[in-house]
Amino acid sequence: MSIVESGGRKGFATLCILNKCLPLTSSAVCTLYSLSGDIMDYKQLIDDTIFMFEYIRNEKSEQNYEEILEIVSTTNLVVLAGRHLKHEDVGSEDDAYVELWLDDQKDKQRTKVINNSNNPTWNETLVFDLGDKKCDYLHMAVYDKDPVGQDHIGSAKVNLKNVYDSGESTEWISLVPGTGGTAINGLVHLKMKYEN
Repeated sequence: MSIVESGGRKGFATLCILNKCLPLTSSAVCTLYSLSGDIMDYKQLIDDTIFMFEYIRNEKSEQNYEEILEIVSTTNLVVLAGRHLKHEDVGSEDDAYVELWLDDQKDKQRTKVINNSNNPTWNETLVFDLGDKKCDYLHMAVYDKDPVGQDHIGSAKVNLKNVYDSGESTEWISLVPGTGGTAINGLVHLKMKYEN
């Protein structure tokens, strides 16, 4: 906190910068006067203002550095398209979307819904923050959205080792109806990129 006062019986002018809650502009500095009309001690005011700006700037730089350290690596997934998805709707084609998640992440990400197509094109990028840990598998499920609920079209489990080794991989992933299933319920085209 910096406090500057000017003399005078009728009053004083006070500048407080506390917890960075008061944004200070050059126009505000130039119009600060005491209540008695006397101009404040500008040299002291400018010194205090420069000191506070440097303090805030340095603190923000440290915070930004800490934020960069927290995001160690990411996996960018581009869900390009689906082909030959199993027909789940009666009277129309699927209203399909893809849901994806990593091994240890409960939060799932999903694409938009492409209506009335068994060969949808999503071309949508999803970004997963890995922190300082590499997950072994990407999990994927494709659904047909209904007015109430959804129908499961197929799922897949993608080994990410090749992505980590090469940095990038583009694959057609086969969808199976359930755990241990052998039928193919369609394909999803994925582009995966690992950034460290």
